[in-house]
Amino acid sequence: MHRAAFERVGHADFLNQMLYLDTKIFMTSLNLTYNDKMSMASSVEVRVPFLDRELAEFVAWNVPPASKLKGFFRPVTKHILRKAMRDVLPSEVLRQPKSSFAAPIDYWLAHELREMADELLSDSRLRRRGLFSPQAVRRFISEHRSGAQDWSMQIWQFLTLELWMQSFLDATSSRVIPVRQAATA
Repeated sequence: MHRAAFERVGHADFLNQMLYLDTKIFMTSLNLTYNDKMSMASSVEVRVPFLDRELAEFVAWNVPPASKLKGFFRPVTKHILRKAMRDVLPSEVLRQPKSSFAAPIDYWLAHELREMADELLSDSRLRRRGLFSPQAVRRFISEHRSGAQDWSMQIWQFLTLELWMQSFLDATSSRVIPVRQAATA
């Protein structure tokens, strides 16, 4: 899939090749699909005016790469859009860096979900579950909270697994059986 898409734009400069792949694969397969599902679940109709086919194709093949990305070290993305909107939007908005579609997991773990993470990933609970080393999970959390390493996705995965197990395993059983014990039973 990636190779076929890449071959269609093999003649283009590197930036346009990467933007094309991002548009055809990542954006359509993931971002727009998630966006559509989440908006439909909330009865909201989402519009993406910059994804108009004619506009996207014009920008892709007629706007030079230097107008899309300004600078090399910490480049400014969407340069031409920012320039076009300079008389319309406040400078604070125009200076903001591009942000991802990801949920602010790092922020949640430091604030709203901090106590829940401590409870759900406590040493006693992890030992009872028998899936992960409590010391290893504690190290992830400690390094993450100290800022030494970003382990937010790993901690999030531990949390969601624990919540899933509570919902689907613990709810059907009166006692939790560690995986090692269950495998030998």
